[in-house]
Amino acid sequence: MRILKVSVALMFLASCAGAPPHPVNIVMPGDKTMSCDIVHAQINNNNNLINRLYSEQNEKVAQNVAAGIGGLFFWPLWFFMDFQNSAKIEISALEQRNNYLSTLTDTCTE
Repeated sequence: MRILKVSVALMFLASCAGAPPHPVNIVMPGDKTMSCDIVHAQINNNNNLINRLYSEQNEKVAQNVAAGIGGLFFWPLWFFMDFQNSAKIEISALEQRNNYLSTLTDTCTE
């Protein structure tokens, strides 16, 4: 009975193993009225965020590998694996936004 309670508790905790993705909108209101400096600043900020998300994605892969191997010896660890690919989805959205923003800079003169 005690093992059952621990297993159920682990399953509830495992539901918190990964956060759902929150991708940015590719086109936002006011994009067309932004100055070139602001567009460039946004692209730079997005690139910094992309780099941070790549690191986060690598950490999640390492965590999943550890949980997968550990699960061979203690199966409840498999519930802690994260298959949502939140970082990958957010990276893709940021890259698409940067592509869109770069089309806005085509009219800039520097």
